[in-house]
Amino acid sequence: TSLADNTLVIFTADHGEYLGDHGLYGKGLPYHPSLNVPLIFSGPNVQADTQIDNVATTLDIVPTIYDTAQIAEPEGVQGQSLKSVLNGQELAFRKSVLTENDDDFVPMKMRTLTTNDWKLTYYANEPFGELYDRKNDPQELNNLWNAPSYAELRTELMNRLLEEVICS
Repeated sequence: TSLADNTLVIFTADHGEYLGDHGLYGKGLPYHPSLNVPLIFSGPNVQADTQIDNVATTLDIVPTIYDTAQIAEPEGVQGQSLKSVLNGQELAFRKSVLTENDDDFVPMKMRTLTTNDWKLTYYANEPFGELYDRKNDPQELNNLWNAPSYAELRTELMNRLLEEVICS
């Protein structure tokens, strides 16, 4: 058995980068260019040339490593194993991803819930937020937070965000 036959290679980054998107440079606010990072797996039992269009998080890397190595996870590991997605058994993996941002250079604390279809950002102690339709507005230019026709959806997503925060 060669090393290539039992090695899982993972390529990722800690954050994306604004390159003029939304008139911004760098990182910080929870728009797609900053939150979107590469997450590429290669190795045994990884289905080649497969792209999964489903939300995932870098927290899923550690459980995936344990699962692939067939080692029990220690208590407190967050995330979910992507092993079944990587070997082509499952395409829909997660319903949502939580992003937390408390960086000093952005003078606001925020929590973002991203699903395949929607993105909701709640800013602590602020009267505003952001709600985007990821399918019809992938550039996140039309904030639906205050649109009356989206009030029920906003409440549903806020409840899901609260659930994610409690469980994290």
